[in-house]
Amino acid sequence: MRFRELFDRPGEIYKERDEESWVRYDGFIEGDQLTVEFKEIREGDWKIEFLVGGRTDTRGDKAGQEVKIFSTVLKAIAEFVQDREPRMIVFTAAKEEFGEETGRVRLYDRMVKRFASSAGYVSQVRDDDDRKIFVLRHQGTI
Repeated sequence: MRFRELFDRPGEIYKERDEESWVRYDGFIEGDQLTVEFKEIREGDWKIEFLVGGRTDTRGDKAGQEVKIFSTVLKAIAEFVQDREPRMIVFTAAKEEFGEETGRVRLYDRMVKRFASSAGYVSQVRDDDDRKIFVLRHQGTI
């Protein structure tokens, strides 16, 4: 499988809420609800969180469905960026949960590499003990 194709299989996701400082997308992966939330932390700066089946931990990642989940999350992010043109986007991934290494850091890293430059963002990854912080800054604001 070519890297370019890795995130080209999103599921359906729809914008459910669009308020001034909060945007929410909802969809379903294998019967579990996928929610992607964007919250404005400062003017033009947004934090992204997503839940699968109401969970943020690896037990919500639905083993075997990770690529479809991240493809769908990426679809929501691309739509959000097109609508809102955020100056900065921040999200985190736990390195380990329940004593096991998570796949989120690796998938987020691949997702960021795929998305950032094509959408006009420069990415930065910071290590914060038990998690990695991903920061995307729009090239026009650097």
